[in-house]
Amino acid sequence: MPSRIFPGRSEKPDWNRIECLERNRYPRHAYLVQFPDQETCERAVEDNRRYLSPFIQMLTGAWDYKWFDSILQLPDNIFSYRSGFDRIDVPGSRLANIRAQCEASDWPFVLDPPRVPELIPVAVYHRSIELPHSWGTLRKKLVLMGVAAACHVVLNGKLVGYVQDGRQMNEFDVTSRLHDGANELFILVYPYHAASYLDGHCLQNRAGLAGDIYLEATPHLSVFDLSVHTRLDPISSQWQLSVQATVLTFKVTQELPQVRFTLAREGHTILEQVVNPQKIQLDGTAFDTKVLQAGLSSLHVACPDVDAWSDEQPELYDLFVTCLDASSREASTVHQTIGFCERTVRDGQLFLNHQPLLLHLVDYNPLDSQTGLARPLSSLARDLRQVRQHVNAIRLLGGPVDPIFFELCNHLGLLVLASPTVQPIREWQAAVNKENEKPWLSEPWLTVQKDRLYNQVTLLKNQPCVLAWTTSRQLNETDLSLSNWARGLDPARPLVRLAGAKAELEKDPALDASLGSVIQILDPGYSLQGGGTHRFLQVMNDEANRSLVSGLVLGDWQDVQAQVHTTKGRAQSVALSAIRQANRPCEIAAIDLAAGQFSLKNRTRSLKLDLFRLHWQIVASGRLILAGEIDLPPVLPGETSNLVIPYADVERTQDLMSMLHLTVHQIDANLWNPADFVVSSDSFALGLQTPIRDPFLDQLIPVIQPGRNRLRLEQDRHLLVVSGHRFWLVFNRITAQIESWRCKDHEYLAFPPMNGQLATSALVFWRPPLSQDRAWSHVWEKLGLCRLEQVVDRIEADCDGETASIVAHCRYGPASEKTWLAARLQYTIHDSGKIDIQVSIPCQKQDLLSELPRVGLRLLLRHQYERIIWSGQGPGPSWPDLRGLSYAGQFEQTLSDLMSDPRHAGQAEVPHDQTQWVAVADESGSGLLFESNQPFSFCASDRLAEARSGHGHEVKSAHQSLIDWKIDWHYKPSGGQPGQTLEHEDFIGTQDCATYYITLTPVTGL
Repeated sequence: MPSRIFPGRSEKPDWNRIECLERNRYPRHAYLVQFPDQETCERAVEDNRRYLSPFIQMLTGAWDYKWFDSILQLPDNIFSYRSGFDRIDVPGSRLANIRAQCEASDWPFVLDPPRVPELIPVAVYHRSIELPHSWGTLRKKLVLMGVAAACHVVLNGKLVGYVQDGRQMNEFDVTSRLHDGANELFILVYPYHAASYLDGHCLQNRAGLAGDIYLEATPHLSVFDLSVHTRLDPISSQWQLSVQATVLTFKVTQELPQVRFTLAREGHTILEQVVNPQKIQLDGTAFDTKVLQAGLSSLHVACPDVDAWSDEQPELYDLFVTCLDASSREASTVHQTIGFCERTVRDGQLFLNHQPLLLHLVDYNPLDSQTGLARPLSSLARDLRQVRQHVNAIRLLGGPVDPIFFELCNHLGLLVLASPTVQPIREWQAAVNKENEKPWLSEPWLTVQKDRLYNQVTLLKNQPCVLAWTTSRQLNETDLSLSNWARGLDPARPLVRLAGAKAELEKDPALDASLGSVIQILDPGYSLQGGGTHRFLQVMNDEANRSLVSGLVLGDWQDVQAQVHTTKGRAQSVALSAIRQANRPCEIAAIDLAAGQFSLKNRTRSLKLDLFRLHWQIVASGRLILAGEIDLPPVLPGETSNLVIPYADVERTQDLMSMLHLTVHQIDANLWNPADFVVSSDSFALGLQTPIRDPFLDQLIPVIQPGRNRLRLEQDRHLLVVSGHRFWLVFNRITAQIESWRCKDHEYLAFPPMNGQLATSALVFWRPPLSQDRAWSHVWEKLGLCRLEQVVDRIEADCDGETASIVAHCRYGPASEKTWLAARLQYTIHDSGKIDIQVSIPCQKQDLLSELPRVGLRLLLRHQYERIIWSGQGPGPSWPDLRGLSYAGQFEQTLSDLMSDPRHAGQAEVPHDQTQWVAVADESGSGLLFESNQPFSFCASDRLAEARSGHGHEVKSAHQSLIDWKIDWHYKPSGGQPGQTLEHEDFIGTQDCATYYITLTPVTGL
């Protein structure tokens, strides 16, 4: 057993030496797949070429496997074992389980960089392999597409090599180690190594073969490396293609091959040229077989009739590079996808193909968060299509990625900011922050970073989707030499500088040494949960951002995607619809609504608007009045045209409030959007007339007919009881709240004994703050809104037989402080069982209340209501001022559709705004109707909020038969800045008063 594997020997083991980055690793080069000839390569289109080449033998599947909790348990003769193994699927991994209490992303050892304990676990993988007979004279490589996190490779009892940072592609030349018949391959996998202190971005405490593993045969005349560059000539406006191919020969009898370059598209050859290589010197020490000759073949050619590649139109071409022997026979072929594009930076602004580009990014991890394995290709493709439907760029997380991922992004037009190859573990950062030191920016760590960056750039340099390189995940966390190193490796791509807010957009000396190669990305850190979507729309639509930054990070894709499931059923699309709306291809503005005249502006960079169709609807009181479709005219990018929607001459009912709803649909399918995909929506109010009562409400029947009941008012200890024929309402004078309300056989409100903490009806002024409410938090905390308690001053009650009136005078203040907010609640009970609730709140100015989180009423309803019908914004949830995500109409959903998903604690409430009326109904069609003389919002939840802290505290109701139902006359959108400083005195001793109304009517016929 070589001493470089075991600890405690004369040499430290490879995995505990920071300077040991690799042993016998195959030299780095661009990702290529070898084929025997061009025809075979061209036909390999039904799957990824990796899985179709006759020169590839996949080694995925079942392997022998044995886990040792300590490397000291590893037998010296382990490589002679042929039995006693378990079985495991490759790719596969398992938790290291260093500490029972350790989280997957926690560092499990004492901080002692650059050393890890010498008792680390080890996973042993074994399998027998036999080579195809046709490979006998070919060179062979073992290719590892992902190892967590370091490994030794042993073949037929001989050490092949070692690599750390195994999540990148690593290759070993194994030509001399293989023989005919069965070959025994062992791979020793270590979950940690000396440089793991830089793996904070992908630390999962797992060990295993986490990606594809295969053998690749290489002919003796072959392409070793390929570099592709495209640029748009500013004078001729023609695309220039530059290709450099490094070719090798391993036979004494063979001269360097001629190289044939073939550019094709969909099977049609665009150009073909044969080039003789120039001899070059190549370091052949890393090759298992001696390199006899090396050459460089260069192609520089103008391509006048090609289409550019961009995120909007990802036009791709196929480049086949073929080695020809002395008889002009094909010896080998490789393929490279070509996208004609050019990335430039001018005055800090990013340009793609000389057109300004603003990136809307999400953070994306293509690895499974639980297993650390690459997700299946089919699943990954589906997910990336959905990403591309909403954003044009991603920022990679989680470390290196299989090149197949970038090939998918090429086809989808999805721009990629390559992931930084290092991030110090958070425990190390926390430990050194006290001394304000950053040891990872000095040696020997800097050498590790440069090696990883070199590996990444060399592997991915030809992928058109790779927009820029990132040397750090944090502001001022990079080194000038590392930035210069990246620029030298790939001058054609810019570097990324991150800023957490506009205030941070000042010069960073590590990156701004050359402003022409740095783009600035704004990462504000807002959450897309709940009303955060509203804040994002404000940031995304801020024109000032376009001059300051090249992109905006919208958050982690898993969080964004989770918004699809935040509510169940139909109400699914808050965050995704908001992002799609911000990226809409056209802007529609009203010129003359009565005449149906609009302006139409093309917001794209390269698309004509005749790719889209406009669907329009006119809706009055929730009912469709008129509808039609219009194919949009071929407006060029950046230009504006007039648009007429033909509804002006059509006779319509003039006494109803009507709304015009516009949706823009993509006509034909592309690789990411299906045909008729909705790309944006808008709504306009048409000639608002005096609204009349909704006809739908006229068909509802009161549970108790008015005029047929006589009410009486009784007092019993601390209770007020209003009763009539089959009617019962109980009001608690101590708490100023309704305890029970019955009409005939239906109980609508009921007070459950819950230690006095929750009541069936109460004014609410608080909602849980979100991350984008930072500017308001200190104001709300100063007012003590999260700690308000109610004091009942007096109760007034009266009854004339037809109506009963109960008036509660209350004050509110934080615990241990004086009351500062007053309210008058008047309950008017009618003989039909209907209740009118009027809330009056005094303040110096009525708009003062708009600075509060909310002003509303909470009711605890019985859970028998499964249907919700309303007139207002829908069908999905809406936040105040969130334009374009919903439209006005009449909608119906189930209670489950409306309630927030308990899996997402940050989305405690999902309100529906601008509601005129809402009704809840059971299976029989009986229920409650809520009406107001002013628009309101409503929401439902199973979770009853008990505001006892600055962030609110969610408690699960012990009474599953109750619905936490809130009616809000004011619900403040998240984000923004306080318009004024609020004081307690603003609400004390004043004469101005804000008044709100709501009517509750028991009805049938729903």
